[in-house]
Amino acid sequence: MVVQTEMAWEAVHAELERHSGARRRCAEFVRLVRQAPQTCSVTRDQPGRIRPGDIYEDCSFHPVLCTFNDGDQIGGISLIDASMPRACSVGSCGVIRLSIEDVVAARTDWPAYLARRKAEFDQEA
Repeated sequence: MVVQTEMAWEAVHAELERHSGARRRCAEFVRLVRQAPQTCSVTRDQPGRIRPGDIYEDCSFHPVLCTFNDGDQIGGISLIDASMPRACSVGSCGVIRLSIEDVVAARTDWPAYLARRKAEFDQEA
């Protein structure tokens, strides 16, 4: 499991390096993940268009590193299990932009994060 996780992070890091300013964002992300677990009570959409290098939440509640956005279709690499391509419709799937803190919460306790996000989604519907 550790080897798979390291390989997944290497793939994510390689993709991050392809984008401007990504090295700084990657270092910040790694620093936050390595800190003590943090809690995040409510996930909020971050304003602005999602561009390659940004992190968004797909319709399966996975935090995803965006690798492409053609206006309606958006895709990337999951920051939970490195699955790819993760593709959604910006207009139909309820894609939201995430903060680093949201990703840390998801990585710290994925089952709890997933349950919380599903409950928040059900409340909004």
